[in-house]
Amino acid sequence: MTKPTPFRTHASDTQMENLCTRLHNTQWPERETVDDWSQEAPLSYVQEVALTGPISTTGAHAKQH
Repeated sequence: MTKPTPFRTHASDTQMENLCTRLHNTQWPERETVDDWSQEAPLSYVQEVALTGPISTTGAHAKQH
């Protein structure tokens, strides 16, 4: 497997605030019917990454909340 290539990106505080708001307002689907990864990434994992990852914990949004 090929290693990921590091990269940098820039987003304004306004753009990050907008992204965080949209992530927190997401209407999540119902939980999968199995307790493994056979139906791709489990909902709980996706929610954890989306709601507690670096996007949600850095920048202006994190300072305000």
